[in-house]
Amino acid sequence: MVTKIKPRPTQTKIKHEILKQYLKGWGAIIINGLIDRVKSAKRIDSNFQIHLVYVDSNASSGRYQGELEDYVAGKEPGQVFGSPIIGVQELDALTAWAKNKYNIEIHTNVILIEVEKPVFAELLKTLEIAKLTSRVRFTDNFSNLKNGEIAVLNADSTTLTSKLIAYTQSSHSPKFSLFFLEPV
Repeated sequence: MVTKIKPRPTQTKIKHEILKQYLKGWGAIIINGLIDRVKSAKRIDSNFQIHLVYVDSNASSGRYQGELEDYVAGKEPGQVFGSPIIGVQELDALTAWAKNKYNIEIHTNVILIEVEKPVFAELLKTLEIAKLTSRVRFTDNFSNLKNGEIAVLNADSTTLTSKLIAYTQSSHSPKFSLFFLEPV
């Protein structure tokens, strides 16, 4: 079965803009709130670091064939990225911002989960289009992810709940996590 990439509906476009702005604000609040702790940890050679995690529980194909409004207006549709790529891009932007503003390194990971095999295959193509394949790991062993890596799973996110909670709530290494729990 081949998955057809559809245009992005207007309500999804708005949802994606909200997600983008929320991720940006969420990360900035966490970084600004912990900057003194990070600087203190550096002075005493502690391992404390800010670790941000974005989990997309229904990643879908990660892209759209233009905007639905473009089709209605008769415009040529262009490719539009969805929530998986938005999550990666916003965490990357926060990493660059923290480095530029505070000269600190933050640790990030993204976990993308899609249950349908044909849609999952399209998600992998999207990650390739976005030039992110070098960062992709096919694993549910989240604690082994290196900084910046993206775990990609063809699975039902509800079966991974315990692993996701264990990873994001680990007291050994605190993580600040944003779960995008969009229903199918």
